[in-house]
Amino acid sequence: MSRRFLLLQFLFLFNLVNSQSPIAPVQIGTVINAELNEISGMDVSLTNEDILWCINDSGNKPILYGISKKGELKKRYYVRPVKNIDWEDLST
Repeated sequence: MSRRFLLLQFLFLFNLVNSQSPIAPVQIGTVINAELNEISGMDVSLTNEDILWCINDSGNKPILYGISKKGELKKRYYVRPVKNIDWEDLST
């Protein structure tokens, strides 16, 4: 593959990515539960789109929290036998 072809591919992909307008965030709820004081990861449930799964960061209990889109605590699962050491992200 020539360098010119690779450069054209790169420029095409660069223009494709940069041509899309960013989507502005929209607030849909507020988490006010005292247990969720340092959320470091959140993702939408694969089985119930009205539930958001979240975790707290390091130093908190090893718990996976299910909250509504309004921020209300709905479920709580203890993740055992692990420790919450620098939990930073969550994905389904």
